[in-house]
Amino acid sequence: MLAVKSLRLSSHQERVARTAVACPEVVAFGTANSLAVCCSVTQSTVVRLAISLGFESYREFRRVFQQHVKLNATYR
Repeated sequence: MLAVKSLRLSSHQERVARTAVACPEVVAFGTANSLAVCCSVTQSTVVRLAISLGFESYREFRRVFQQHVKLNATYR
């Protein structure tokens, strides 16, 4: 993953990012489109956020959330 010194997100991208942090299972078990619908944004906004954060694709972004959810479920 890339380290970014300054990251500017649009208000819609920020909405998606906040939802992802608050509800990681939505990202882990959903599609870019389902996350977009949940956040009232377009699917391309979701994909652009993932790329802005240094991921190659939404699939790679989602994989991180899947691992996070899996680890948290294991340690409960």
